[in-house]
Amino acid sequence: MAKPSTLSFEVDFIVFSADKSQETFESLGEMIKKSYGGKVVGFLQKEMKKEGGKLAEAWNNFFVAYVKKEGLQSASITDGLGGVFSVKEESDIQIIRKSAAITTSTYKKFLLNEIEIAIDEEKRVSHSKLAEKVEDIIMNTPEQITKALMDADIDSCYTPIIQSGAPYNLKPSAQSDDKNLQFGTIIASMGVRYKRFCSNVCRTFFVNPSAEQKKHYEIALELHQMALDKLKPGAILGDVVKEVEEGAKQRGVGQFFSANLGFGIGIEFIERFLSIVPASTKEVKEGMVFNIDIGLAGMETENDKKKKEGYAIKISDTVKIEEKGAVLLTTNPRDYKDIAYTLEDEEEIQEREKQKREKKVKQEQKMKEMARGKEKDIYVEEERGGWGEERAYRTRGAGRKKGEDDEAKKSAEAKREAHQKLLWEKMREAALAKLSSTKKKDRNEKEKEIKIENLISYNRPQDLPADLPHNRIYVDFPSDSVLIPIYGDLIPFHISNIKNATSLQTEEFELRISFVAPSVGPGGGVTNQIPSVANNPDCVFLREVTFKMGTEKKFVS
Repeated sequence: MAKPSTLSFEVDFIVFSADKSQETFESLGEMIKKSYGGKVVGFLQKEMKKEGGKLAEAWNNFFVAYVKKEGLQSASITDGLGGVFSVKEESDIQIIRKSAAITTSTYKKFLLNEIEIAIDEEKRVSHSKLAEKVEDIIMNTPEQITKALMDADIDSCYTPIIQSGAPYNLKPSAQSDDKNLQFGTIIASMGVRYKRFCSNVCRTFFVNPSAEQKKHYEIALELHQMALDKLKPGAILGDVVKEVEEGAKQRGVGQFFSANLGFGIGIEFIERFLSIVPASTKEVKEGMVFNIDIGLAGMETENDKKKKEGYAIKISDTVKIEEKGAVLLTTNPRDYKDIAYTLEDEEEIQEREKQKREKKVKQEQKMKEMARGKEKDIYVEEERGGWGEERAYRTRGAGRKKGEDDEAKKSAEAKREAHQKLLWEKMREAALAKLSSTKKKDRNEKEKEIKIENLISYNRPQDLPADLPHNRIYVDFPSDSVLIPIYGDLIPFHISNIKNATSLQTEEFELRISFVAPSVGPGGGVTNQIPSVANNPDCVFLREVTFKMGTEKKFVS
């Protein structure tokens, strides 16, 4: 971390008067010439070129003319100041950590969600419209991200960059164009500025990826991890680039590899002093913060229609340098299973539905046996969709007869809904019967009664199932629990606390889940003192949640 400076110096303040600007400039010039008796004057080269208003323009014009008239030399101090600010103080690190957490959350809740909806519903939406929608949330309604955020604290580092369909531009200066989102390779970047400090993240998503794309993505992940491993205190940035580039050549992607691995990040979105390029001789130090970029571009693969299409890969994260090395601050999932989507054709969907029906018949039979007491501790965990090997969304069937297809679909959906409702009720009744009054004998033949008021879903977060689906209701049979998405997180509810679940179809498809909750009588007292209510008088009870979906397929999935 940055240490307090031992240097001391005096600072003179001069009151500027607009009507005496030339006189003020002259006095400044004399002070510059007399200071330290030298001939070299430092200036901020980048700022000299910026538009800064009439005062800045007047000073820049005077400075250039004065240096020339007095025979002085000018030298840029941009890198020097960059070095001073490159190592962040602990208070700065804490703000950047918060900035990265906001970026991670915004990316997941809004940018990724919008992309998933477009994929799921095969919507025609432009890159620029998607980007503007997310930026509008950051700029105008940050309370949607988290209620604690204030407008004055948060800003967008840049308009989110969304690209799909070749050619791809992997530079930080790229922009979202007005072309519609294409379902092939999608690269999405965004950055948030919190209390002036920046953070950034980028992910690449595939729809119906080929084996070659999967291979190249996994190589990009390896290179990303290699860069993180090499960024340790004492390392030289240029050497890090060369080692990662050599790793890319050894893996057969050297011709696609971008030798720019990122840059420092802080108050400035791009701290060029810490550019991670082959020519850099800057040393990595504890307390520095980087945006790490791994890019592969110029590759081709065959799409679903057997046509060649270009694609690229970019993975970016904000990291801080600690004593032992680089630590990720942006934590968005980046494993292949988290970024690969599959749009299945009609035959694949029918086969999948057939397998699910057969599996559910077996599940129902086992539940009946468990309810009759013929078989104990039989739990069947339903096949999880979502964040599995590859995520399956709506189909892209072609050449179907619409009338026949709709009738068959309605019939199948009605049967499936009735079957699932029956299965749900039987499972709930069986679980309640088993848990409320069943007695079990331990090894010493001592009886232990399982009391319904003591039921909990999980003792600790680590007990939650792995690879939970994103923003989908999930039934965990072994724990007799239902996990419900609320504000982007899956919240577990024990089945004994669920009163009923109903589905409705009005203008939208609705799923309504009612929970066991206390009822308040005319005098304000609680009228139904069930154990879970009586034992938790100070708790806030959730009475009902309703989920609304725009399409039937989204509702069914």
